[in-house]
Amino acid sequence: MAMRLNRVYSLEEFLDPNDPRDSSFRSSFIQDSDILFARVMRVAEPNGGQIWISLGRKKSDFSASDGALLGSLAKHLAIAAGTHSELARQRLKAGISADAIMRLNFGWFMLDASGRIIDMSEQAETFVQEAQTLRKSPDGRLIAESADAQGSLRKFLQRRQAGENIVSTVHLSDEPWLDMLLTNPPADLPGALQPLAVAFVHGERSSSAERSQHLANLFGLTLQEARLALHISRGVTIREAAPLLGLTQETTRLYSKRIYAKTGTRGQADLVRLILASIVALT
Repeated sequence: MAMRLNRVYSLEEFLDPNDPRDSSFRSSFIQDSDILFARVMRVAEPNGGQIWISLGRKKSDFSASDGALLGSLAKHLAIAAGTHSELARQRLKAGISADAIMRLNFGWFMLDASGRIIDMSEQAETFVQEAQTLRKSPDGRLIAESADAQGSLRKFLQRRQAGENIVSTVHLSDEPWLDMLLTNPPADLPGALQPLAVAFVHGERSSSAERSQHLANLFGLTLQEARLALHISRGVTIREAAPLLGLTQETTRLYSKRIYAKTGTRGQADLVRLILASIVALT
């Protein structure tokens, strides 16, 4: 780092004969390669990245014009290094953003009047490849494994064909939790794409047991309290949650009061907002 930026150094300037470390470097990397002459330069880019250029020769020394040419490349190398650094940063940001979208488990399908998939997002393609709640029929139609969900999808498409502008929600599965929003397509789609409906699919990637553990860790809940909080976040009432957890309604109400106290929420709606806005949504 004692080297000045963009300055071309000769081998004698670069290596201190009185420094044991430089002597070791000369012995190991210079003399063993029969390099007798060298030019070295350090270049930095605005984001902190650095390039070290080392040129070596065995038989003849570099001329003054060689050194000048290397020095003239410094600003171009700095620009190239900065561009490379920014591209790497953007790739990293894009990768993190894509990972976040995948963690949110969100995807979409464009459907025609028969429910045939015109286009879909990468995450939606994952849904049909896993074929747990949704699948693609041999003729390309989107099929929900749940009979109730498939019936709701069919009715929605029929109403859309009749000219209705409607929005409908469909529950696809409990484990993992997965819902679908059926809505009208945007009016300004480019090209030949003319879908009748768009299906947005969203749910949880992890199991209920994993999400309950995350909730317990995040808010200091017991595991049973966390399970109840997860049910509440899904719209399950206290009365409905009690048998699911093997508890009495009185115990379930007591647990709900503890949950609200520990999370600092004032009721079911507030708790739902907190859980959906928390880091648990990304797990």
